Amino acid sequence: MTSRIPYNELRISTDPDWFVTDLATVEDCDEALVHLTRDIAHIDSQIIDEAAEEAATGVATDLDWLAKAKSARAVKVVIRGVVQRRQGELGRAVKRAFGETRDRKLLGLLKASAPDAFAAAVSQLGDL
Repeated sequence: MTSRIPYNELRISTDPDWFVTDLATVEDCDEALVHLTRDIAHIDSQIIDEAAEEAATGVATDLDWLAKAKSARAVKVVIRGVVQRRQGELGRAVKRAFGETRDRKLLGLLKASAPDAFAAAVSQLGDL
């Protein structure tokens, strides 16, 4: 269904235009997930309300409306999955950058405080 929609056109919201490609931080993804989850819950409640009204009045639900509502819900669910994947990618990148920075600082401290031990460790690595 959304495989026909290019990734850069996956829209989280139309007011204002907010696309998956606009997500630059984990916090952006958190906000998008809240928005998408709220939209999905709203669509679900509309579908349930229509079904209850149909049961109470006996008047059939507009099938075109129901199909559009279910389609919109399915698209929102897929976009939510894409946002969750993006959130994971961003989170891993932050952890990786923090780990690399920490390792570099640790190596710099070792090199500055114990240059002989650092040189010995480097030579042992060369022997491996």
